[in-house]
Amino acid sequence: MLLAREVPPFGGDTLFANMYLAFDSLSPGLKKLLEGLKAVNSSTKADASMTREDIVKSSGKDSKKFTCRFSWQPGSLALWDNRCAQHNPVNDYHGYRRLMHRITLAGDVPA
Repeated sequence: MLLAREVPPFGGDTLFANMYLAFDSLSPGLKKLLEGLKAVNSSTKADASMTREDIVKSSGKDSKKFTCRFSWQPGSLALWDNRCAQHNPVNDYHGYRRLMHRITLAGDVPA
């Protein structure tokens, strides 16, 4: 969970993508190829000179296909499951502060 304590006067939204919906939209052949595989998501090989927004713009891919954009207000609380959702904070509030408190719940171990 993420709790907004202080938000900038504009920007600072977070994009959330539904990975179940993305998988469900794949062709049957690609689903069969991917079923049973496990993935590890990491940013260790990311191009540090580019922001995530730059990468999306230069990739030519539509990042809005399975995505919702969450606009924060003080006191907003977002809850998501890292096993089935990707999230991307939009860094478009230069010169302003965004203070968030992360709350991690104990639960079952991802398979």
